[in-house]
Amino acid sequence: MDCPHCQAALEDEPGSFCAACGGALRSVPSEPAPAVPLVCSEAPRCTVHSDRPTRQVCGRCGLFACGECLRVSRTGAAICAACVERTNEGAVAIPWEDRSGTGVLVGYLKTTAAVMLSPGKTFREAPTATGRWWDPISYALLSWLLSLLAGGALILASMEPWLSGKLKGSDLPFPASQTLLFTALGLVFFPAAFLGMLFVLSGVEHLCLKLVGVQTRGLEATLRAYCYSYAPVFLAVAPVVENTLFFVWQLVCRGYAYRGLRETTGGKAALGMLLPWGLCAGGAVLLILLAGLLRGRGRQAAALEPSASGPPA
Repeated sequence: MDCPHCQAALEDEPGSFCAACGGALRSVPSEPAPAVPLVCSEAPRCTVHSDRPTRQVCGRCGLFACGECLRVSRTGAAICAACVERTNEGAVAIPWEDRSGTGVLVGYLKTTAAVMLSPGKTFREAPTATGRWWDPISYALLSWLLSLLAGGALILASMEPWLSGKLKGSDLPFPASQTLLFTALGLVFFPAAFLGMLFVLSGVEHLCLKLVGVQTRGLEATLRAYCYSYAPVFLAVAPVVENTLFFVWQLVCRGYAYRGLRETTGGKAALGMLLPWGLCAGGAVLLILLAGLLRGRGRQAAALEPSASGPPA
C-alpha cells in the first residue's frame, strides 16, 4: 500500500499518518458505538424537602415545591413560602370565608372585628378574588338582618309600657292570619330588595372607580369590598350615635377595602366612592336651577298676560 500524498511504500499496518511525509491516512471506519437507551431520571424533588417528589413549581421563582411549601398569593397564583416571605404576597383568607373550619359565629365575629379595627391589614392580605360570590353577600345579608332584629328589639323595648296598656284586654289590630302573611312577605321581599341594592350600588361604584382610573380587578372585588363594609352596621341601631357613625365608619372600611382588593391608591378609592354623591348633588343643583328658571319664566308670563289681554289705550 502506498501513501496517497507522496507515493511512499507504507507498512502492512500503517498508522494514522505517513512516516515519510506526515500526511493523514484514510483509516478504516470503526463500527458505530451501540446506542445507549435513555433512562428517565427520577421525579424532581422539593427544594426545601429533598425527600419529597413533586412536579409543582412556584409561579414566581420557578423552583419545585411540595404541597406543604406552596402558598396561594393574593392574585390566586401558587408561590412557595420563600417568595411569600420575600414579597409579602401570601393571601390570608377573611375569617368569614374560612368559616367552615372556625364556625359561623366565630367567623362572623372575627371578620367584623378585623374589618372594623384593622381594615388596612385585613384587605391588604386578603385574596383579590375567590370565585365564591355568596361569601361576601351572605355576610352583608346576615349583618343587615341582625341590625334589623336589634333595632326592632330596641323599638319594642321602648314601647313596651305603651303596648302593654294598649293590648291589655283588647284584640290585636290584625288577625293572626294577616300578621303571619305580612311577616312572610317581609321575610321574602326585604332580603330580595337588599340583595338587589347590593348589586346596584356596588355596580355604580365599580363604574365610578373605572372612571377615576382604577382598572385592576373586576366586579367581584368591588362587591366583596362593598359587602364587607357592612361590618359596623350594628352602630346604626346603637343609642345616641344612630346612623351617622355607621355611615362614616362604613365609608372608611370600604375605602380600605377598595385600596386592598382593587389594588389602588387611597385617593382613587375615596374619589370613586364620593363620585356618585357628587353626581347626585350636581344633578340636584341642576334640577333646582331648572325649576327656578321655569318658575321665573312662568311669573313673567303671568305678569304680561293681563296687559296683553286688556283693552287698548
